[in-house]
Amino acid sequence: MPIKILFHILLLSLLMRESLAEENRFVSFVNAPTSAQYDAIVADLKTQTAEYKEWNSFQRNYKEWAKFLRLVETSNVLAVDLANKLAPKADGGNLEDLCRAVGMNIASHPELILQVLQNNQASEHRQSCMLTMLPENTVDKTDAKLIELEARAAAISTVKNPALSAYKAMALRILHDEIYSLRS
Repeated sequence: MPIKILFHILLLSLLMRESLAEENRFVSFVNAPTSAQYDAIVADLKTQTAEYKEWNSFQRNYKEWAKFLRLVETSNVLAVDLANKLAPKADGGNLEDLCRAVGMNIASHPELILQVLQNNQASEHRQSCMLTMLPENTVDKTDAKLIELEARAAAISTVKNPALSAYKAMALRILHDEIYSLRS
């Protein structure tokens, strides 16, 4: 009987250690984003089922989650791309946070955002989320929403890269539809 209990304790210990190591990969990326950490996370995302426990755990770690969102908001290319890859595995407020953080880059880095959307073959729904989720300070302020959306549309229209023309056209349609909806 004691050997069986020790075996269970050892097994639980190994499982917890593996889980912590995976969680630390996200935390390590947030603290010092490198291509190697990014590649490892992306490789895991490709092989994991819909329930990626380490990702779910990371989302609940407010301090590290907030750091990740700041990385995205400050146009860290790897973080912006990773946010786009993680969006299908997020929901509710965390999905809104990801979309809002990516959207914060549109005015200053419109080509980066279109490139990330194209590279990840973002669906129209995901593009809409990324393009139209506005900063929290615009809640209940129609004028502020319009100003932000118009600034995003103006920035997107400056992108000249012909390889992004399909994503540019869709982005402009999404933004103009949202602007029209707010004005109605």
